[in-house]
Amino acid sequence: MAEVLITLGIIGVVAAMTIPSIISQKDKQETIVKVKKTYSTISQAHMRAIADYGDYVYWDDGALIGAEAYFNKYYNPYLSIVKSCNDKCGYELMQPWLQIDGTRWSYSVFVNNFRQPVILSDGTLVVFSTLAGTDKVLSNNFIYFDINGNKKPNKLGRDTFILIRDKSGIRPYGYNMDNAVIDTDCSKNGAGFYCAAKIMKDGWTIKDDYPW
Repeated sequence: MAEVLITLGIIGVVAAMTIPSIISQKDKQETIVKVKKTYSTISQAHMRAIADYGDYVYWDDGALIGAEAYFNKYYNPYLSIVKSCNDKCGYELMQPWLQIDGTRWSYSVFVNNFRQPVILSDGTLVVFSTLAGTDKVLSNNFIYFDINGNKKPNKLGRDTFILIRDKSGIRPYGYNMDNAVIDTDCSKNGAGFYCAAKIMKDGWTIKDDYPW
């Protein structure tokens, strides 16, 4: 009986040590799959819009036609959308996301005539910044997404990531930065703006230095 209890105790200790690691690896892999899928989905929509309307720098000015009209013309036809929002889209706050270092990111879910949030059929929330089709103002070209919608942790690098439009198409924000800059930003003391770029540059993996 004592030997059985000892054996069970050993099994319990081993399980307690290994199960969290297994769960963490599973969560990381699911995050990679969702980030890659969303990136691909938005990239394909962008390319299809370019095929129909020409280079995006010549698209209508979102400041003139409004973010909702801009989105409905250039992206909505090419995405599977279940809901468009003109509010907090289910979040508790209008600025719901945290940076990795714990400070609150200043970006809002919805800004009238500037940002259009939508929920894709797989539950991913995507916010399109659509002030204008120009690459001269950086924030005009942000597309950020939350892979589990309004569910927590609502944190950059964990469930929220940033893409950007430029002349090369849709890319993870920071893709053209030096590796050291990306790694510094996507670290436990960083903001997390470049975490999608870090995952991509690391071969679509989450390595040990990733701030998980």
